[in-house]
Amino acid sequence: MSEILIPKTPMFNARRPSMLIIHGIATSLDEVEKILTGKTQYEVSAHYLVTLAGEVRQYVDEEMRSWHAGKSYWSGFADINSLSIGIELEGYPVIIDEKDFAKVTYEKAQMDALASLCKEIIKRHKILPHHVLGHEDISPGRKFDPGPNLDWKFLADQGIGLWHDVSARSDDSIVTDHKEIDLFTANLVSFGYTPKAFEGKDFSHVITAFQTHFLPWNICGQVTRQSIDALTILLKKKNGA
Repeated sequence: MSEILIPKTPMFNARRPSMLIIHGIATSLDEVEKILTGKTQYEVSAHYLVTLAGEVRQYVDEEMRSWHAGKSYWSGFADINSLSIGIELEGYPVIIDEKDFAKVTYEKAQMDALASLCKEIIKRHKILPHHVLGHEDISPGRKFDPGPNLDWKFLADQGIGLWHDVSARSDDSIVTDHKEIDLFTANLVSFGYTPKAFEGKDFSHVITAFQTHFLPWNICGQVTRQSIDALTILLKKKNGA
């Protein structure tokens, strides 16, 4: 960036980013502004907010470490705050329980603004496609945003993150073969879902996070045939095949 933004919040540290994390925050815009400027009891910040109307607001310079990821893991790394840029998306409707993010939706103007912002960030910091993630990916079972209604395929079609070519189907089958399940688990780790995120949790939380991002039409928390197919394609794309 050409000049350093004066932070609008005291909740940041300096670092060098290599990941881009997309969040959802489904409360009133006034409350979001208070939260992201350190005017509430929450010790939370983010680099950007994209409103439903498509307005982009910046709170922390990209070179600084904002406090958006919390206890999170990806590709063997912890302290994701030190490695990432965080973008919050205003969501609708307002929800009380974070587990209700399946109800939260985003607007076209907002998605267009998000895509433009992400392209700029990715270019500036040379962020790899498999390091463009949702909060649920890096904190499975703890966080549920931005939820299944964020259009990740739309973003991937513009070079933001990864997607696959598995078509949505309502008749996806559950896989019961233990060898296939073990291979799927190993492939999740190879893709980036870190074993530390599995500790103390039912493994279904991790599968749910994967499906929320990559198969939002069938979020069941179980290994399915489409989950295996999608992950196989994503791993090949990650590895440049």
